[in-house]
Amino acid sequence: MLAAGPSGLLAQHVRLERCEPSVIQSGKPAEVRLHGGGLEEVRLWTSFPSEIERIEDKAPVFRISTDYVGPGALRVHSDHGVSNLVYLRVSDREDSLVTSQARTRAVEAQEIEVPTKVEGSSQKLGAHYFRFNAKKGERITLRAEGRGSDFDGVLTLRTEGGRRLFQADDSQIDGLNPRIDFSAPEEGVYIVELMDSEYRGGKAYQFVIEELVAAAAATADEVPDYDVAEDEKVLGIGEVRLSRHLIGAEAGVARIPLSLERRSYVTLAAAARKIRSPALPRMRILKESGEVVAKSSPEIFEEQKMQVWLDAGTYSVEVRDAYGRRGPGMEFELSVNSG
Repeated sequence: MLAAGPSGLLAQHVRLERCEPSVIQSGKPAEVRLHGGGLEEVRLWTSFPSEIERIEDKAPVFRISTDYVGPGALRVHSDHGVSNLVYLRVSDREDSLVTSQARTRAVEAQEIEVPTKVEGSSQKLGAHYFRFNAKKGERITLRAEGRGSDFDGVLTLRTEGGRRLFQADDSQIDGLNPRIDFSAPEEGVYIVELMDSEYRGGKAYQFVIEELVAAAAATADEVPDYDVAEDEKVLGIGEVRLSRHLIGAEAGVARIPLSLERRSYVTLAAAARKIRSPALPRMRILKESGEVVAKSSPEIFEEQKMQVWLDAGTYSVEVRDAYGRRGPGMEFELSVNSG
């Protein structure tokens, strides 16, 4: 077991923000770069059995080898203390996940394919650029979200010549995350610009480009025993509500309405393990205005309860998988107790 130094102040010098990539393949050595503070002479710890080798003296870059499969976490330690945890998933197959090359000019945009997931951190006072090829009529989805950060993305899609086609900040489907669904007007190269809405740097993000899921396919993700009308009823003091939901393939999030008749101390729990689902639910509560009232800790890799005082009114409970998984099988059971 790792122990922090004698001074609480020292422990603050060692801090992890994220790792790149955040998904590695089991049975295949992977190079992982750490981001944070006080990482000059740290040693790496994993929550799963692994072989670890530091491969750069001047940068926190490690080679990790493991036969483990599943969710995990990383932590570093040095003479200055012990860091927080960041998550790392070990997959049994090769994911189409790449690291952003931080290209800050459209003419030097990073080339990617469809589908691809890109992980990186935002450019201060600038943007990252990506390019991809599409055939005429090809239907494509672009979306971005924070990865353990408060990244607030803006996506812009242009032709290779620079003509702007679409721009997205928030999305009706993905909430506060930007999303663009489009059909390529002609065959050729398209340029994507991704930036933080407040021009902040160092905010971890994941950018996804994939084939657009047809609307008809989304209906297959519905959970038959989910009673929407029941959830829309006002929750009274002392009432308990239990419902079952699915993190849909198209949206990647389940949204459950919550209405309170008076100020209440509310306990929410999203459980997947007891119904034999592989999902690891992460919750957040939003007001009608979109303001986030409360959210699950991104550093805990277990199912979490959320207990919070809420004023009378209407809210939305959003539930995502901690690793961005979605679609058939990603079910959970939500209990809401207004005590």
